Amino acid sequence: LKKVSAKPSTFPKPIENLDTTIHFTGQKADIGDMSLTLGKSRIRLAAAIEKFAPLTLSYKMSTPELWPSDYTATLGEDRKADVIRNLQSAGQFSMASGDMVYQGTLSSADGTLYNVPYKGLDATLSLANKVANIKSLHVNALSGALQADGQYSFKEAVPQFAIASKVQNIDVKELYTALDPKAERDIRGRMNADMKLSGAGKTWEAIKPALRGQGEAEVLQGALLNFNIADSTLTGITGIPGLTNAVNPSLRAKYPEVFTAKDTEFKELKATFDLADGRINVKNLRMAAAEFAVQGNGWADFDRKIDFRATLSFSQRFSADLSQSAREIKYLLNN
Repeated sequence: LKKVSAKPSTFPKPIENLDTTIHFTGQKADIGDMSLTLGKSRIRLAAAIEKFAPLTLSYKMSTPELWPSDYTATLGEDRKADVIRNLQSAGQFSMASGDMVYQGTLSSADGTLYNVPYKGLDATLSLANKVANIKSLHVNALSGALQADGQYSFKEAVPQFAIASKVQNIDVKELYTALDPKAERDIRGRMNADMKLSGAGKTWEAIKPALRGQGEAEVLQGALLNFNIADSTLTGITGIPGLTNAVNPSLRAKYPEVFTAKDTEFKELKATFDLADGRINVKNLRMAAAEFAVQGNGWADFDRKIDFRATLSFSQRFSADLSQSAREIKYLLNN
């Protein structure tokens, strides 16, 4: 075959300049070295067809670049820059009674997917009985690393999925940008998390009420943005009769990170959580900062509503200075 072209009905771009030699032997065929152009990509493929009926084949494929917009017509404008570089894949494929069975591996040195740059993508994939499995997915992205195993079933009218993931040292700011570039940022730092999620649906609006899961997460060396927990709490108690002068100027000057900082800086923020009914229930929330610690429980939903109850405990050093700034406070302190 020389300079063959074809236009699959679901592809935005045609296959062009396909060159190969096929050797037929009985029920077998060997495709030794196929090359073709798909949009901006030049693809090399070698395959061995063990049977034509039912179709059974193995393959090896490589390309310097693969652009999803060349083979997926439904991609929006915001994903036209997605690219998979130095892609290599190998596997086995068979078709029997209308059912597809596949096992293979995929690796990519770097690229961009969903507007997120990545490096070192590696995964094992399988498909059988209309259930797709992703095993041992590893990728470096968002200045950290992600590991995941997942399953996606399209047997039923409503697709179902389950995923177990572990993220390490993810930049929360970059995560916000990836999920919604226009979203208001309310936290920064580096996140580690272990999560298990399951759900059903074709769209995010359908998935939200069906989403279930549990896990634990921590954010290190971060901050709650545009909200100072300590100052807000102390400002509240100064409304109590006799404590209006509790926080005097000298105390504010000695602890600027408590009183004048716009954000709540913390060393670590940890919590366990479960997810159900469109709500994330947060348990054993713990925050450690330089002069205080916070412990509490609460919930947050996908519409950015939250409800938390927490106890803020100041350090002994800060508590002693606070009690000296207003004599009445000493009656509130234990040993």
